[in-house]
Amino acid sequence: LSPVVLQPPELTEQPPEQLVVFPSDDVVLKCAATGNPPIQYRWTREDQPFIPEDHPGVTVAPDTGTLIINASLAGRLQGRYRCFAANALGTALSLETRVIAENTPQWPKEKVMPVEVEEGDPVVLPCDPPKSAVPPKIYWLNSRIVHIAQDARVSMGQDGFLYFANAQVGDSHPDYICHAHYLGPRTIIQKEPLDLRVAPS
Repeated sequence: LSPVVLQPPELTEQPPEQLVVFPSDDVVLKCAATGNPPIQYRWTREDQPFIPEDHPGVTVAPDTGTLIINASLAGRLQGRYRCFAANALGTALSLETRVIAENTPQWPKEKVMPVEVEEGDPVVLPCDPPKSAVPPKIYWLNSRIVHIAQDARVSMGQDGFLYFANAQVGDSHPDYICHAHYLGPRTIIQKEPLDLRVAPS
């Protein structure tokens, strides 16, 4: 008979430090470990014991500690989670993960006034997309879905705003449109078109 090798728990899978979920997403918090004797798993939420059986719609994947929370419960059960994998030789702790449930972003309705400047003046076209735990990628396009050309004079700042160092009459267009691409919910939303009017000096 080969000798039995005893081994304390060692995590092979654990959740990320932050997990952002949207209305159609189940929450999947991975947790798995190797060890002998066999591993027993438990979870905490907000530093308190979290018992999956107490929450209809929450299950644990077979043979691991992976926690699966139905999408309909994500908003109610967001918070800080940690997995504990234990046997007689010890306990391994996962990273603490923060679950954030967000709604699909929508741009609030707004009345957009023309932006009027004199030729040669600097001007800024704001974007201000809805906030998200994972910031969106920003693009400026016109109504024909053509990217706004950028160069040393016209550029997008880290804030997503479109900056003109000195406006030219040729910059006058009624359809500067800020697009925000949210990777999590796989959603692209667009701001109302901005009408830039540059008056000759």
